[in-house]
Amino acid sequence: MDATTEQPAADYRAEDAARALRGAGWGEVEVLDTVASTNAWLAERIAAAAWDQTGGGASHGATLAESSPRRAAPRDSAPCAPAPGDAAPAGSAPRAVVAGFQAGGRGRLNRQWVTPPGTAVTFSVACVPVDHAGRAWSPELVPWLTLLMAHAVTGAVRDLTGAPATIKWPNDVLVHDRKLCGILATMVPAAATGGAGASSAPTVVVGAGINVAQTELPVPTATSLRLETAADTSSDDAAVPNRPAVLTAVLERLADLVSRVGEDPARELGPHGSVRTEIEARLDTIGRRVAVQLPGTDQPAVGTAVGLGAAGQLVVRGQDGALREFSAGDVVHVRPAVGQAARP
Repeated sequence: MDATTEQPAADYRAEDAARALRGAGWGEVEVLDTVASTNAWLAERIAAAAWDQTGGGASHGATLAESSPRRAAPRDSAPCAPAPGDAAPAGSAPRAVVAGFQAGGRGRLNRQWVTPPGTAVTFSVACVPVDHAGRAWSPELVPWLTLLMAHAVTGAVRDLTGAPATIKWPNDVLVHDRKLCGILATMVPAAATGGAGASSAPTVVVGAGINVAQTELPVPTATSLRLETAADTSSDDAAVPNRPAVLTAVLERLADLVSRVGEDPARELGPHGSVRTEIEARLDTIGRRVAVQLPGTDQPAVGTAVGLGAAGQLVVRGQDGALREFSAGDVVHVRPAVGQAARP
């Protein structure tokens, strides 16, 4: 069943696609034909479900996850979704949503990004960052969820197509220095939980838009899987994966990554942690000369990106040799640093 202008999510509703998505560990993935923003749609429903669960007693935006005790998630289950055997509470919100067409998607700095119906993978997932014992991650580690999604996307793209996808800090995936995917995270604040010693964790809605079937894009700095894998973009090349395959591959990898981090978040995302090391290896920004444009400033900070901070900040060595950490900002890759090779 192919996507059409009238039914842009038809390919996700095919029986084999639905089965594959359930197998990715996320349970039922909500499928929408058209939505303004998958992030906004999912965040609003999580907040509304929490309100319903508490009889209106929770503050707006509280997460559903705190309405019942969490159990340690098995390694083979998605830690952002209920563990196998857990009944979803009445009025619970979906933990993942995919749209055939996203009409009002937004990126960093509130930029609009719209693609033709049926050509891109636009989806969001809701993650409650807790370890396998149900303890909330340290707040400084929560921003790593954006980079975990980027790592999941690069792995899926490489495995499905062989295209050398890399991460551009903080939230883009590139192929040959052209943007393939943008990622945006939305925080849904946690409500206070009852019980002595109980901890609260926010729900983080992480959305991504991956260009798949486009043959033309609005800017020359963007690309698609079709442009990167099809020798002749006027033909239907079998090398181009379909959207359900891309989405399933990303969800499988994201579930595995968050589960690995859940074993010991401080270890896995700390210096020399295995997950952090994998992300740094795919981060094409490291080693490059960069210009970081900060909100409200006219002159960018220029220097060489040398690493990541404890909360996933970009560490830049300025022209005076001093190190600065940036937790936000628009980054331009000026050129590779001397001796910097392309990322494997």
